[in-house]
Amino acid sequence: MSSNGRLTSKKTKVVDEFADRLWVLKLDGMHEAVTRFLRATAVSKKWVASGRRQSIADEMVKGNCDLISITEAADLLVEEAIALDPRLARKSSWRLSEPDNAIEGDAALIAQGEERCCLQRFKTRLSDCASVEPVRIVISTDTKHVTDDHAKAFIAAAKIAQQFRPLEIWWQGAWLIEETTEHGYKGHGFIFHVPLLNGDLDFARIQFVLSNQLRDNVSYQNKSSFAYNGVKPGRRIGTGAGVGEYSYLENTHHFVKESGISSDPGSIASVAAQWAGFEPLWNAAVNENEAVQYWYPAQPATAYTPPTEAERKASTLAWEKRQKELEREEKRLAAQRLAAAA
Repeated sequence: MSSNGRLTSKKTKVVDEFADRLWVLKLDGMHEAVTRFLRATAVSKKWVASGRRQSIADEMVKGNCDLISITEAADLLVEEAIALDPRLARKSSWRLSEPDNAIEGDAALIAQGEERCCLQRFKTRLSDCASVEPVRIVISTDTKHVTDDHAKAFIAAAKIAQQFRPLEIWWQGAWLIEETTEHGYKGHGFIFHVPLLNGDLDFARIQFVLSNQLRDNVSYQNKSSFAYNGVKPGRRIGTGAGVGEYSYLENTHHFVKESGISSDPGSIASVAAQWAGFEPLWNAAVNENEAVQYWYPAQPATAYTPPTEAERKASTLAWEKRQKELEREEKRLAAQRLAAAA
């Protein structure tokens, strides 16, 4: 099982033809996630004894005292990212305005007798246009190993991109069976989605989902509120600690894995450009070396030599060994994740 630290879900591994399947459910919003977290932890001696249930519930909506410093650090990253990709700087443009609010008149409009013949300079963005579809971004929280850098990088990219297009941000929590056994099939389990933002940027909710060390614990409790009580009367959901490798939400534009966005300006600029709808910078920029002509002497083609039987066997054994190593690592990470989330 896995290094992202999640506990074992033997309690929810039940032999039931209805339980063994992939459940993908949507919550109404963070308020429902808070309600389910409080309900699931109300019967837990560990959570009740800690006395932190309500404070965590508050942080899910309001963030914590580090939010201001994280936002300020994100602003610095915004400047560094724009310096690398100037296309990400928000441009001003002229718009028609009432004479009382304008700073300059348009001679052609004045000559035509237009009442609205004056111009005002506005900071414009594509999200002001109703025809622009929002960019749907899904954030995975399937690990507890997070730092404030995750939040700083995401907030910086979001601040840049939302100048050009509205952002629709979702939280995805996944608890999937890691291997096929008598209890269920690999890849089955439980996934929930929580809508966080749509058009505006509430950095408090983003801070919790991206950088709070207990985000995966809260994810586990939300899963438990469904798995134990049952999506349908009398039935429970069979789950494991496997992570979601991709977004299970329809029409997803970008999936931010549990490792988050790298906090270096280059990565932030690249992600922000993708969300804003720009071409990658290397496609838009001119490389001076492209004008240089190169000539290489033709190389004689070499005939294909098929591998020997011994080479094929060695290659197959090496591949099988690698696959087993990957499976063992996946199980170790899943066991760790479950151990940390209860």
